Amino acid sequence: MIIPNVIENREEIEKFKSVIPNSHITVVRLTAEDSTLHKRLEHREVDEALMWHKNRASELREQFEQRKLENFVIDTENKSITEVAEEVISKWFPGENAES
Repeated sequence: MIIPNVIENREEIEKFKSVIPNSHITVVRLTAEDSTLHKRLEHREVDEALMWHKNRASELREQFEQRKLENFVIDTENKSITEVAEEVISKWFPGENAES
């Protein structure tokens, strides 16, 4: 099961574990340059919401780099959605072919 979410602290990971019995939670942090994140946000947000999300992206980057909650990091810079997905699968299930 994949649950796309922003995880800001260990307590949030524990909440997932408590509501999904017998689960093993894997946290994947997706990264990109600020300029890339801002361009992506410009395709889906406008006005005040755009500025809030741009500021929030910077705040979250700092938090994530300090807290290190992830099991692994995927750099999404200059990669397609398919390439990112394949990399996630290859790290999540090492040794298995993403195409099988």
